Amino acid sequence: MMTDSPPYGHLDRDWPGDFTRGSRDQPRPAAPIEHLVEHYRLIGETLSACEAASFLIGIPWLPATERVKNLRKEVDGFVEDFVRMNLVAVHTNTLESYCEDLEQSSQGKPTTTDLGLHPLTLSERYGFTVLSGTLVFVFTFINATFLTGSVPAAFLAGLLSATIISALAFSISADKFRFHSFLWVIRKEIMRRLGINNSGISQLRFPTMLRPLSQ
Repeated sequence: MMTDSPPYGHLDRDWPGDFTRGSRDQPRPAAPIEHLVEHYRLIGETLSACEAASFLIGIPWLPATERVKNLRKEVDGFVEDFVRMNLVAVHTNTLESYCEDLEQSSQGKPTTTDLGLHPLTLSERYGFTVLSGTLVFVFTFINATFLTGSVPAAFLAGLLSATIISALAFSISADKFRFHSFLWVIRKEIMRRLGINNSGISQLRFPTMLRPLSQ
């Protein structure tokens, strides 16, 4: 349950003597609150790097800023392998707590900063929407002009197409879609740790599709 005082919803929870759901054999941390803060930061930084490295996670960051290019360089190969190696020191129950807080972050608590996620610039937030709309408008306008010979009609066709594509791109750039994809990544790692490997979601792989753009 979220509270007003701590930065995260699970900083004030009572830590059990043994952990649940696949982490019972792990020792109890000496300083739970401090560990949770540090682990939340590590999870957030890992997710931000994954977002920069793959079209399938978070917001497509196009055109890429220098910060995004640097983040992409941290991820090589499949995202799952990067997540597994980066979060090896994070307890499974901490990942579960992070998922719960991430689901509630749309209400403003905890904030993306509390969750360790990199704050987005205007370019990173809306660049994909603007770029998509512009490219679709130009493509449709040129083709419609060639086919109809009417510039006004081609302009209207381009404007309509650009509006539809921009609306779709804007929905992909919303926090709801962004956090949902983050939950997908973390839950895949939780399922891997618990030995749940026979479901469709656990078999999907996230390639670093944008890797060549980071060179």
